[in-house]
This record gives sequence, structure tokens and C-alpha cells, in this order.
Amino acid sequence: MRKTCPFCFHRVIPDPGTNGCPVEGCQFHERHIPFPDEILEGSEVFPIAIVGASSAGKTYYLTALLNEFQNNSFWDGDGGFWSMDFVHYASNKRQEGADNEFIRHWDTLFRKHRQLDPTNADEKQYRAPLLLSVKYSRSPKWAFREPYGKRNLVLAFHDVPGEFTTNAEARMALSERYGILGAAKGAIVLVEPTELPFVGQTLAQDGVLLPRGERGFALDAVKGLQAARFEKKPVAICLSKSDLLLGNPRLFPRDSHLFEYLHTVKDDVGMLRLDDVEEVSNQVKDSFDRFNAGEFRPLLEKSFKYSSFFALSALGMNCVNPKTGELTRTPQPVRIIDPILWILWQWGKIGGSRPA
Repeated sequence: MRKTCPFCFHRVIPDPGTNGCPVEGCQFHERHIPFPDEILEGSEVFPIAIVGASSAGKTYYLTALLNEFQNNSFWDGDGGFWSMDFVHYASNKRQEGADNEFIRHWDTLFRKHRQLDPTNADEKQYRAPLLLSVKYSRSPKWAFREPYGKRNLVLAFHDVPGEFTTNAEARMALSERYGILGAAKGAIVLVEPTELPFVGQTLAQDGVLLPRGERGFALDAVKGLQAARFEKKPVAICLSKSDLLLGNPRLFPRDSHLFEYLHTVKDDVGMLRLDDVEEVSNQVKDSFDRFNAGEFRPLLEKSFKYSSFFALSALGMNCVNPKTGELTRTPQPVRIIDPILWILWQWGKIGGSRPA
């Protein structure tokens, strides 16, 4: 039976020798890595592109996702729930499995409580994906109901360096070699806060030291996604490092719903609240207008049929010592799964809820 390779996205019959991808040039093929058991057992591969500037925190975000997905779950709203976990796809340590990179970052960030290792120069090229498993099951109370359309998933998160979306030539090379921009079911665009003029000025006045985001980078990345034919795919625009903005009343007023959203743990943990998504999207869009980045709204409305704004933090509040750069405590990610649940909901993979 044919399987979808999570790296090159070809529908293939697994190689009888390695039980992996037989396509020449594919990383799974070159490294003789077998497909994960989840894929061999029939889980659907669901690719998601993670796009952002080098300073936007893509590696932090993916590492935090690895931590959040380990032995976690969320309710579907129809009597079933989804269990989440990390997918290993190197069968032994001697194989250069790309998942080892994320394990190394996770060990540094969440276990040793040190500053995350800088991304190595060779890692700035296109990387293999982070694979996370989402499996559906029903509670005994609802076991009699048919799980219509519910299929186990392997989410393949591809870290797409920003220049691959902002540069037309690089984007074409990426599409021809890896196929990620064509195969992705959706995109998460991480926006470095200092890319937004007012935010950069305000934080500089307050003495907050941040890597200066490339002005207009996220806007160019959105245009690159438009050129990659994402018009009918869900695109989540995420204001990253939002924890740095919460303490400043000129950026996020304490009486705003957005401030409450980022400080509140939902009672129905893991369930997609559609009213929350809509309210937060509107507030973040208004924030972009206030931050002198109002061109995002008309561009998104014109370019994409399905788009939404989010705010998230891969580390959480007061996590890094500004003098030493070391972690002061274990990171506590804030709202990092919400854009993923929204993309899955847009494709009808999971349910959502609204208050009665």
C-alpha cells in the first residue's frame, strides 16, 4: 500500500529493504531511515509550513511544540479526543535522524534550563520535518457513535527559512526540490515583534534588547505564500514573543481581551474555542494597525480565503535572564497549539466549540 513520505511528499510503496522512501534525493532514502510506525499503520501525513525571519523564533516554537505534544491530548467536541505525541523516525542513534536536532534543542531548553542553542549554520538550510502524532479515540460514553471522517494524523512541521518565501528564485528551488510549499496544508507565519515599527521603537525606548527584525520581512513572506498558491489554504499570522509585549501598557492594554487571553488557561483545555479565535484575531489585527503595520489586513483579505491572526509565546513570561541570556525557569509556552488546531479545523479534521 502506498504511503506519503513526510519529507518529499511522494506517494510511494515503501522500499522493501529499508521500509522507507525509495525516491532518489529524499532524505529518508539517502539516510536509509524507515517510515515511522504511525505512517506505516495508515496515519495521514499532514504537512504544515512554519515561515518566519531568522529572529522570529521558529526553532523555539518547534521545540516548544515537541514538549507540548508529548503525552498530551485535546477534546474534539463530539465525544472523542485526540492524543498527541512526538514521532521518532530514526530507528537507532547511529542513523542521522533529523529528529535528533529537535531532541537536542528540547533537552537544552526544557531539561537543562539553559538558553536554547543558536541554530547552527548548516541548519539554516532546509531541514527535515518535526513529526508529531495525533490519534483519535472515543470515550466509552460515546463509543457507539461512528467516528465519521476521523483519521489519525502525522503532522509534519517544515521549518521554511524565510528567504525561501521572500526570494522568488529560492522559492522555486525549494518547491522543485522538496515540494513543501505545494504540499503544505497550511502555513504558520511567525512575525518578529520588532518588525512592526511602533513595537520596535517602544521596546527600544524601554531598553529591551531584542534582535532587530528585518523590516517588512513578514509582509514579503505573506506575498511569497501568495505566489506559492496558498490562496485557498489556511494561513495563520502569529505575533511571536508576545510575552515581551504584555508588560507594556502602550502595546497591550491590561483591559484588552487579548491580554486576558494570553494570561488565562482555558477550562476546556485543548478544545478549539471558535469564539476565542475570532475575538483574538480581530484584536491582533487591530494591534497591527496600531503598530503601524496596517497593510497586513488588506493584503490577507485580498490574498487568502482563509486567514486568522494569533498571539503566542514559545517561552512564556519572565523566562530569560536579560543579563546572562540563561533561562530562569522551565519555559511555559503560551497558546502555541491554537493556530495548529485552527488549521486542522479549517480542513475538517477536528471539531470546534462555541459557548451556548
